[in-house]
Amino acid sequence: MGIMTDTTAQPPGHWHGVVARLGVPDGDGQSLLEPPPPGQGVTTATPYPLPLHALLPDRPAIGMAPGGPTLREVGTVDDLAADGDKLWGRGRFHLDTEDGRDAARSLERGESTLAAVSIRVDEQAYRTVDGRQVTVYTRFAVLAAMITDSSRFPDTVVTALREPPASTVPAPADAR
Repeated sequence: MGIMTDTTAQPPGHWHGVVARLGVPDGDGQSLLEPPPPGQGVTTATPYPLPLHALLPDRPAIGMAPGGPTLREVGTVDDLAADGDKLWGRGRFHLDTEDGRDAARSLERGESTLAAVSIRVDEQAYRTVDGRQVTVYTRFAVLAAMITDSSRFPDTVVTALREPPASTVPAPADAR
């Protein structure tokens, strides 16, 4: 399923929320991201901004047959921060592109969610969690984030915003 297009309203330009869970197995129970040590920030593979991708319907050139959905860059990840078992993120949509506008509108309407972070694995281990063998990424660097129609992690909530958030990790009363 791809992201739907609605061009009737100005889309939100920003996003914010929990992009992954730390120390909690992902949706299929096969892997988990180890929280960074206290006082150490989230490691990224390159300096910010990182790319924000979305799974979008293919938009072929004139005369070409349409294909399936493709992964497109639709915005940026401007900051990530670990807080307990949550990996918070914030960023912007590329509102100067049709892909960025479509992704922003889809997230705003609740048709899609920030589904996962792409990582470079630097170190991994194996543990038994709830009777299952789980791959634990003990050291990793975030490469990008992706919007699609289902989330890889339980309880991730990302919201499209018209104004940038005040901080990456909200005050305790505002946390979801």
